Amino acid sequence: MDKIQVKSAGAGVYCIENGLIYYLLLKHIKTGTHWGFPKGQINKDEDESQCAKREIFEETGIKDFTFEPDFKEKIYYTFEKDGIIKDKTVTYFLVNTPKRIIQISDEHSEFCWADYDNALSKLTTENDVSILKKAKDYINMKMADAIIVSFPKAGRTWLAMILSAIFQEKYNLNYQDITSLEKITYPCPQLPNITLIHEDNPQIKTPNELSTNKNKLLKKKIIFLIRDPRDIIVSWYFHLAHRKQKYKGELSAFLNIPIGGFNTIIKYYNIWNKYKKHPHFLKVSYENLMNNSIDEIRKILNFLSINISDEDIKKAIDKCSFEKMRKLEEQNIFNVNRLKPGDINDPESFKLRRGKIRGYKDYLSENQIDELNSYLQNLNLDDRRMLNIP
Repeated sequence: MDKIQVKSAGAGVYCIENGLIYYLLLKHIKTGTHWGFPKGQINKDEDESQCAKREIFEETGIKDFTFEPDFKEKIYYTFEKDGIIKDKTVTYFLVNTPKRIIQISDEHSEFCWADYDNALSKLTTENDVSILKKAKDYINMKMADAIIVSFPKAGRTWLAMILSAIFQEKYNLNYQDITSLEKITYPCPQLPNITLIHEDNPQIKTPNELSTNKNKLLKKKIIFLIRDPRDIIVSWYFHLAHRKQKYKGELSAFLNIPIGGFNTIIKYYNIWNKYKKHPHFLKVSYENLMNNSIDEIRKILNFLSINISDEDIKKAIDKCSFEKMRKLEEQNIFNVNRLKPGDINDPESFKLRRGKIRGYKDYLSENQIDELNSYLQNLNLDDRRMLNIP
């Protein structure tokens, strides 16, 4: 079977209105179901950016847009058509346009300007989802005054909900937006812009692939949330195996995965710990948030220079108790895919799964715990003390 190389280029197009970010999606007329970004094959006389610029205009009619200077992502995939195997490379740029006005071409049947959650629910391929997530992180990091950073499954969603609930109560904001700090803080002039990003994507890297320099990021205020790595690795397993159904092995094998595994968590913590004395850096732990919630939230708010009464903090913490948030997830009150359980009948597939401190002991044998404890000797002393790890 013949094989050819195909090169295309396109762009994620976004617009900011009243502090809210909207992403442009187009529905392809050939399939009638597939939503994606403007893109097309590169002509012989074009480079990647020229192709992207042409495709944006041809498919949307937009002339007024600006390329983001540091965003350029490539995706690769192979498919077969008419007996020919095609190895395809698509280069994506990110562009900003000041107005949500477009005129689609006859290649597409519909368009929509969607916020992140709605855009995420419409995209059907992992490649498109990956581009959207990277675009979101890029835009939010550019706009944010403060960023919450953590390895996945450290309790970041719960912390963000508590902060959102505090701001929602104080400034009478939309309760439905409690799931998104960006939707709460970006349009509110009394608040700093606060976001969550997948900083460096440590969950898809080996320890040696992690970025070791965070100086550029520390131009913003960083809230670094840590959690016992033993609880994280178990929760991360259930996220991938039960919630996303991407990992097919057993937990015992997952404990030693090289990519996004236990040693990656430790290395990620150690890298960030080097910045513990930076004035823009605050470290908090999930365990302290659970055991001493008001004081820990107060510490975060002081760091952000936000004045909130203890009474309002307590109300938000009560509103966002793990049990209440878990119940809301069961009932799909939030109505966003990223907060839906993988299987409503499988308690291990929930986004808010258990939240238990030292919950790993319910799943691991003594030998497995001993093995993880031996790796923990490489964790910096500051984090071991904060997490009460001998």
